[in-house]
Amino acid sequence: MHTELTAGKTVHITGYCTHAFILRGKPLTELESVLGYGRGRLAMGAAILYLEEVPVPEDFRLAGYTYFSDGTVRGHETPSEERGPNRMESLLKSENGWTDERLRLHKQSMIGTKIVISGHERLAKLVPQSPGDDYPPGSGVFQVEIVRPLRFRVKANITPGQMWLGDYT
Repeated sequence: MHTELTAGKTVHITGYCTHAFILRGKPLTELESVLGYGRGRLAMGAAILYLEEVPVPEDFRLAGYTYFSDGTVRGHETPSEERGPNRMESLLKSENGWTDERLRLHKQSMIGTKIVISGHERLAKLVPQSPGDDYPPGSGVFQVEIVRPLRFRVKANITPGQMWLGDYT
């Protein structure tokens, strides 16, 4: 974990997010499976960060569910340079015929409904204490990728053997 990720601190970062309620009440070993971190990746602990600013459609990428590693069908098996055509947004365009404008409108409709910054469905990011790059498929919970650094507040630090039971404020 980045040493600057202490509770209450504000940082500007990118990365994958899910809903806060998904992180609550689960041991770190279970969160590894749910979110798609390699076994043992959260053994040293993690920080929970809350998104603090409402994104615009250009700030995030649809990434489906956590069984899409890197937002990509079979992403854990596909070299990163070959993932583009199999990412969620590319599939919506190629397989569903969505235009860039249709995709933008869909993302806009998610803001304030699925993409929120308050309550139990607020966007939250789990940042492991340990570095690593093993991302097997998760169990299939909602995820989006923040692609432009946005403001997050460190809500809590979870130490080994602990589970987060905090609130959504």
